[in-house]
Amino acid sequence: MDHSLVSADSSPLRVVVVGPEPWRQTVTAGLKAETDANAGSETATVDSETATPLTISAAVDSIPALEPETLASSDCLLTCDRDAIASIRDNDTDATVALPSIYVLEPDESKAASLEVILEVATDVITQATAETPAVLAHRLGRALENVTTTSEIDASDTARAHPETVPSAAEVGHNLLTEMTQAEQFRLIRDATSRLLTADSSDDVLESVVALAADVLDLEAAVYRFDEQTNELYAETASSGFDSLVDHPDRIQPGDDIVWEAFIDGQIQTAPRDAARSDEDADSSQSHRDRWSRAQSGLYVPLGSHGVLACLSADPDRYDDATVELVSLFTMITETVLNRRSRTHRLREREHELTAQTERLERRHAVTQLQADLETHLLRADSRVEAEQAICDRLREIEGCSMVWIGEPNPGGTQLQSRAIAGRERAYLESVAIPPTDDSAAEPAGRAARTESSVSVENVAADVHNGEWRRAALSSNYQSVVAIPLISDGSLYGVVTLYGNQPAAFDDTLRAMLDEISATLASTLDSITRSSADEETAITEVELELQSGSVLTAIASQLAASVELAGATADQATSPIAFLALECALEEGTVDRIRSVSGVANAAVISDVSQRPIVQVTLAEPYFGSIIDSYGGSVRTLVATPETTTATITIPARVELRALLTELEQRGFPTTMLARRDRSSDELTTPPSPGYNTLLEALTDRQREVVQTAYHGGFFDWPREMTGEAIADSLEISSPAFHKHVRSAERKLFSRVFDDRTVDG
Repeated sequence: MDHSLVSADSSPLRVVVVGPEPWRQTVTAGLKAETDANAGSETATVDSETATPLTISAAVDSIPALEPETLASSDCLLTCDRDAIASIRDNDTDATVALPSIYVLEPDESKAASLEVILEVATDVITQATAETPAVLAHRLGRALENVTTTSEIDASDTARAHPETVPSAAEVGHNLLTEMTQAEQFRLIRDATSRLLTADSSDDVLESVVALAADVLDLEAAVYRFDEQTNELYAETASSGFDSLVDHPDRIQPGDDIVWEAFIDGQIQTAPRDAARSDEDADSSQSHRDRWSRAQSGLYVPLGSHGVLACLSADPDRYDDATVELVSLFTMITETVLNRRSRTHRLREREHELTAQTERLERRHAVTQLQADLETHLLRADSRVEAEQAICDRLREIEGCSMVWIGEPNPGGTQLQSRAIAGRERAYLESVAIPPTDDSAAEPAGRAARTESSVSVENVAADVHNGEWRRAALSSNYQSVVAIPLISDGSLYGVVTLYGNQPAAFDDTLRAMLDEISATLASTLDSITRSSADEETAITEVELELQSGSVLTAIASQLAASVELAGATADQATSPIAFLALECALEEGTVDRIRSVSGVANAAVISDVSQRPIVQVTLAEPYFGSIIDSYGGSVRTLVATPETTTATITIPARVELRALLTELEQRGFPTTMLARRDRSSDELTTPPSPGYNTLLEALTDRQREVVQTAYHGGFFDWPREMTGEAIADSLEISSPAFHKHVRSAERKLFSRVFDDRTVDG
């Protein structure tokens, strides 16, 4: 059937409506209403700029329901079903039938009840026009058909004049219309493909979409070779299903190894085969290319900027004409733009994450620094060790993720850690587990820290739940991570501070490093608080102790088979301690040698032998028991050793915790048993120390103190003198003038402090 369109202002537009019942009825009713309104209006004269009369030839639910004559006599087909296009193509078997132009309106997802709403939300009309009202739609459809018809008639007229034998038939005109419609559909698919590229979730998705779209839209077999910055190679990222059948698919392409590499380096589109145009110096690369792509008759290689190359292959040697190259170039240009944008976005996100992490680290470090400052402030304000330890626990408990903090120390027997201060919830945990000081890797962290005197951290308690009974108890209290820090100062353990977190790895490296760093400060401050508190107290505690086996004095008593009593001692960190012992036996020729043979004795000398109780000066090779008592502000009142045992009476300020002193004595090698304890006043002592006692002693040098104390115990200051200065000088292994110089210097210093508070050097 020969079918040509006439001008819109002389003939109505014949429309076929194809779609489901609700949509079809809405569109049909709307178009009829619009036509009736125009026909009944006083200004119903057709104006090509505003409206075009139309006639609904048929309204059906699918293309097969149309009579071929109805379809052939229609000017356009209006549908909401894209499958109508394929259906018409499949039924296009009669070349003598002219087909109408097809326009597709996608239905509104909200299934609006009015035609106007349906047309307003129409997402696609093949003419690329958006329909607002039925009248304007009809006008645009008519104008589009007029343009197509006019162009076709002009081309046909020119062809007829130039070549009368090639005048196109009506079927050829219809075929041309279908070809134009197919190209329009292809451009629509390209537009949709571009939208999918722009909304891809990742660069990998973009490349996969490029390959898929090249196959679906352009009917190309393609692969993407991506550049590897680590190895400076191109590697196959993704490929279409038919690509592998055309190539010995290389996993990687080395620099200069292939035409694909040339396209990437040059940044120019490459086509193949082109071996005839290649120079001799490119022969090796050409041969490599032929070997690799031998099953393909033509190839197109389009660079994707710095990202890689899109390689397209075909068994058709003429597949890649100018139009195809232009379309592929458009595709790759869009792809490169999307990849560049994603790379920039990725770099920006990485930078943002880096800045966020850096900010978090700085904030964390600031918080840890503030925590350290707070701890130091609390320690400075504390009036007692108990108050200081509780302040430490309370402040550490405020750390995010921390559930409980406690400070423990070994009991006097050293068998268990006992709590001194605690902050937080679930304190029953400490009552449910035994925490002995031990280096067993399965033991509770606090006990391990006490024994090893090093930090112990458990980042995930549940990771090895069967390795230690304490883990199950900890998890029952929702303690999922632990860090234990020993408090050590001058080699003495003052306790262990232990933190429990409510999540794995609750305490990071920064916090643990700070706790390690400040632990010595905490221990030293606790020691200072204890000592200063002891100096300020007048109330004292008198304690009778029995030193267990191992005492040097007990060994001396056993060697002499007689009791020995401590008459005095000097001790400082710079020199070996010296003890002055009163012997309950007569001096014999070998007495001093027997004392020197005792383990722990460095030297021995007789100071006085004129009385019934000879005095012997003993230089010890081991720590002195009394120096530990002195560090707590106390003193040794008596110390008597027999071959069987050694007992001592000591006094310490009442504010000093006896348990802490006994624990340190045991840790320093002096295990003791407490025999009695009495609260006393310094006034009750027979020889109370003067308030300026320590000040007077501090005025003397260590050597001066040793000399005058030896002279005192040797009877040099008695009247009549029990021992001459020369004899004492011999015992000290110094000259007589040096001895008298030290005595005179010490006397001047002591008297100046008493009488005029002057300090006399010498």
